[in-house]
Amino acid sequence: TELRLSGSSGPGCTDLYQTLYVAAIPEPPPGPWLAAFATQTDPFDPLRFETHVVRIDPDAPAVETMLCLPTEYPQSIAGGPDGSIWTTWLPSLRFNPSNLEFESILLDDLYDAGLDSVWGVAIDPVDGAAYYAGSHLDRSILTNVGSIIRRDPVTDLYAPYVEEESLQAFERIAADPAGSIAAVAGDGVSFSDRLLRVDP
Repeated sequence: TELRLSGSSGPGCTDLYQTLYVAAIPEPPPGPWLAAFATQTDPFDPLRFETHVVRIDPDAPAVETMLCLPTEYPQSIAGGPDGSIWTTWLPSLRFNPSNLEFESILLDDLYDAGLDSVWGVAIDPVDGAAYYAGSHLDRSILTNVGSIIRRDPVTDLYAPYVEEESLQAFERIAADPAGSIAAVAGDGVSFSDRLLRVDP
């Protein structure tokens, strides 16, 4: 169930896009489960995209929508040790289906920390830090540089973590149970990707 409320508080409709979404989130099952993206166009409006964050129960082949938002270009999805689900690109967000916490990740914060394009997110299972992978334009050499930034789990502040000029982008990122970071990256020349272990 989704209730959409939109409106403007003054003349000129300058804040028309300040929208509130109210959604009923199904209670997660007690055991392990998988989360995934399912993107589709609205059958009544082919220019409107919807992204469903779905829950897949590995014990019973069933898929259930947990959250549906109008969106475009979903890139990656990750799970945190507290049960939160993190997604990137438009929109980038964090939500927890157990306690209904919801946070929209501001792209300006990611830009300010050094990412012009955001392609992936991974959550450190040890301390809960979020790592965002992508690239930024280095204006001194007029090319993209592969970058990873880190969001501190205590202060929620973003800071540069890794930059690699030989790579044009970190396209995907993952964290293993010990907290080690791995990333898929491309150099923009050979049109091939490589799997890298990130050791800052």
